[in-house]
Amino acid sequence: MVYNSMKQQVDKGNSRVNGPDATVLEVDLPPLVAGTYHVYWKVLAKDTHVTEGDFTFAIQKKISHEQLTFSVPGTKPPQLQRAAA
Repeated sequence: MVYNSMKQQVDKGNSRVNGPDATVLEVDLPPLVAGTYHVYWKVLAKDTHVTEGDFTFAIQKKISHEQLTFSVPGTKPPQLQRAAA
């Protein structure tokens, strides 16, 4: 889930695992205005243990049609990637 600085959820509520790479979670976002955002994630691993975490990122100017992508700890560092157009 992605929240703005006013603690309002801003993602589209459609989080999912990336098909080819099970270590990548994705969620669609509307155009984001400048500000600070907080991501909270929680997943159930194949061995049934729960893994969760959070991180904060900032936008300096409005972006549109973005997709937030980050990896499960221990696999790759968290990252933000622009969605393919």
